[in-house]
Amino acid sequence: MRKPNYAYVLFVTCLVAMIDSVDAKMRPDAVISITNLVDVLPHISTFAKKIDLDLSEPLATNRVTEFSGYHPARGYGRESVGVEIDRRFHFTVDVENILVDTFADRKYSMTILWRAEDIKPLIQPSKITKEQALEMAHKYLERLGYSEKDMPVLPPTINQWTWEPPGALKPELLPFFTVEWPWTKYHDWKYFRMDIDGFRQKITNFSTIYPRQDPPAKQ
Repeated sequence: MRKPNYAYVLFVTCLVAMIDSVDAKMRPDAVISITNLVDVLPHISTFAKKIDLDLSEPLATNRVTEFSGYHPARGYGRESVGVEIDRRFHFTVDVENILVDTFADRKYSMTILWRAEDIKPLIQPSKITKEQALEMAHKYLERLGYSEKDMPVLPPTINQWTWEPPGALKPELLPFFTVEWPWTKYHDWKYFRMDIDGFRQKITNFSTIYPRQDPPAKQ
């Protein structure tokens, strides 16, 4: 059974806090490849369609509730923008490589939700098995343009989330699955990660370290 990965929870929480801490505009000192929100939204829209996200179209700027920029210091990291849509969907876009490398559905993300009043309504049987969740993960990874056989990854692992409130006799099984592809270089690093809501059969989280830690060879 799966308990929260607190390191990942902290990472996503910090990401959300970063996005929430700024107004819907670029920082003046953020020098990035894409500074126009209008240029970023089509890439988010394409990503959302590929994972069958419940994000209605058209995706206009008036639905953006936060927009922040990040410029790497001393050559560390990648230039990126953080975008929040409808105060629910969070995306980080790598503007150098023009791809979404982090996504979270704040309404259903188990890496963000922690209060009992948020978790209890989600306690219900999954409509899919672990094996079916893994099949979904393979399908969506391919849709996003990533070929597992061409990526430096080990076979994926899959775990189901549980929730164990204080005083509980046993943990409650939640209909959420986490699929992780370890990096062949450092096995404790997750090259890809995908969280799947087994009740709604939707992706709630996605992240990849590609190409930040493993850039493609120059042609």
